[in-house]
Amino acid sequence: MRSRAILLAMTAGLISIPLVVWTAGRTLGQLLDPCVRWGAPSRINLTTPQKGGCSSVSVTPETKWRALARLTFVHGGILLALLTGISGAFRRRPARALLSAWIIFVAAVPAMSGAGAAFMLASGLLVLAARVLGPLDGAAGWGLRAIGLLGCVVAAFGLFAVFRAPQTAIFLIAPPMFVVLAAWLPAPSRH
Repeated sequence: MRSRAILLAMTAGLISIPLVVWTAGRTLGQLLDPCVRWGAPSRINLTTPQKGGCSSVSVTPETKWRALARLTFVHGGILLALLTGISGAFRRRPARALLSAWIIFVAAVPAMSGAGAAFMLASGLLVLAARVLGPLDGAAGWGLRAIGLLGCVVAAFGLFAVFRAPQTAIFLIAPPMFVVLAAWLPAPSRH
């Protein structure tokens, strides 16, 4: 059982860690780029020549401080949660893997139209790892039920969003439903 849990947790890491590093690298690159204008209003006209020899200027309403906070808390939180989940699998701590799944799930919800779908799949894999490790009783059992319920809510909102953009259905509905199935299906046998 432990080897299955380790495999599931490591797969979650293989899905998420490269994505976190890539998105964080993109943001760091923008922070260092003099041709990015931070904290600009959403509607701005940049037809005038720009200083610094930039042939084009990228504009974002996000401030540099907010981008740094996002890098620290979201990307850093996901990496820390992944490492905690993997260590939970190695040390046979199902509650630790479930807590990691919760952190990643919450971080993934705002980004569901992009990288959030991959993070949601990683969260589901950590839920499966926690369930394979052992029974989740007490508060951990309630946490398992709650992440399944929240997955249903996210999938329902994804269903409403599909009416506006049908091509995104697989990204908005399938990952949270995977978390629901991982949380609510009968516990695996422990042979």
